[in-house]
Amino acid sequence: MDLAAWTALGLYDPDAPDAAERLALLEFLDQQGVTPAELAAAEREDRLGSILMERSVGSGTERLTVGDVAERTRCAPELLGRIWRASGFPDPGPEARIFTEEDLEVLATFALATTYFGEEVALQMVRVIGSSMARIADATFRAALVNVDDALFVTASSPLEAVRTSAELLAMLPLAARAMDVLLRRHLQVTNRRFEAQPSGEAADVETPDLVVGFVDLVGFTALSHDLATRTLARAVSEFELLAADLVTSGDGRVVKELGDGVMFVAADVGRGCEIALGLLDALGDHAVLPPLRASLAAGEVVAREGDYFGPVVNLAARMLRLAAPGELLVTHEARARVGDDAYHFEPLGARLIRGFAEPVDLYRVARA
Repeated sequence: MDLAAWTALGLYDPDAPDAAERLALLEFLDQQGVTPAELAAAEREDRLGSILMERSVGSGTERLTVGDVAERTRCAPELLGRIWRASGFPDPGPEARIFTEEDLEVLATFALATTYFGEEVALQMVRVIGSSMARIADATFRAALVNVDDALFVTASSPLEAVRTSAELLAMLPLAARAMDVLLRRHLQVTNRRFEAQPSGEAADVETPDLVVGFVDLVGFTALSHDLATRTLARAVSEFELLAADLVTSGDGRVVKELGDGVMFVAADVGRGCEIALGLLDALGDHAVLPPLRASLAAGEVVAREGDYFGPVVNLAARMLRLAAPGELLVTHEARARVGDDAYHFEPLGARLIRGFAEPVDLYRVARA
């Protein structure tokens, strides 16, 4: 502890009303290895509460400009800028010294990917990784501030609380990085096996796979959200998302995205899609807080891009959902033709007009046989 240095730098005033709290903060940061000079710089920039997070990125490393990175990686500054922005960060400008040795290594890796996959595909991959990391970072930080016994989200009440939260998060970072590495390898293995399981000749259609697309949503959720307390609503939605993820995954499907009051998923065949959707309808049939679900399925060729799916089949499944009653699963004629009657009963509902489609669409209501 360097009390004299802190006082000389204007970081500590023993006569100030908050002297005890400020001293506790400085002592904690001193234990984390933060120097008085670093403290003074952070104080001037009003970022004392986030100093540990800042140090975790670049402490003790050379700060580089985009020109420095370009020279050392032999990559055009323009491409590095596109990679950086695709990662989810604003353009720093040519003179800003924000890049570290670790940044250089990552940017060089992404630049190399452009030579293998082409710039467009490589930048798509970077966007997926960047957006995923941003979501993980946001979820992790918010989870650290959750206090379920008091309020849903509790913001730091003091700089000392903020830096202690930062220290706890940083202590978990190596474990989180290892977990993400292992989970990525596992998901690559599962994805590879799914492609291997496709009939011969179809594996090449990676951009336009034939899939079953499903949507489920909570009926009347908007009205419900106005009636429930924020904490109750958030817990109920969290329960729904966890339940949906569990049932979709156990049914050998994949959650594509969560939509707040609904979920989009894909499955390899209609039977699995029906089982997933009906399982979700059953699970929330008599929930204490949440309203019942409705569901829809469509089957056919879709466009795969950045881990998401697009095209007429996706649009059809999404818009069919509005025609389903609470607790009801609707499927198209194409989906119905792909599965027999031994496991499910299909009730014809006739042709329905659906926005965006020129011809009426034959729909069926599905129940277990």
